Amino acid sequence: MHNLGVNAEFREEYDLSPRRLEEAIILGKGSWHFAYPSYFLWLGYVYYLLGEYESEMQCFQKSYELWGNVGSDWGQAFPLTKMGLAADGVKDHTHAMQYHQEALMVFKKKGHLASKAYALSRMSISTYFLEDFAEAL
Repeated sequence: MHNLGVNAEFREEYDLSPRRLEEAIILGKGSWHFAYPSYFLWLGYVYYLLGEYESEMQCFQKSYELWGNVGSDWGQAFPLTKMGLAADGVKDHTHAMQYHQEALMVFKKKGHLASKAYALSRMSISTYFLEDFAEAL
């Protein structure tokens, strides 16, 4: 169900994607697969694309909480970057930057170049919205 939901999101089938992802969350809850927290990330991202920022933030916060329950700061960093998207969506760019910076600290600690670049890219968008163009660059 998770993969079907993600696939529907890629095909821009936004009526189908959330239903599949919600079903994956229900089915996955009993078995708690290691990727289970990411189901909430994808559902939240669909909500982001639909402009449903409150639902988006709830999904990202749930993913963050689940990764925290298993002690994975690496896992928590990804919902943090997505929470920054949600904050930008409601024009709360200062909090968006805080989420992105917190994720960046984790990615730096892990030494993962692609993840650091991802966080910096998100930070550049938030900084642009804050009209700090030199910092965005």
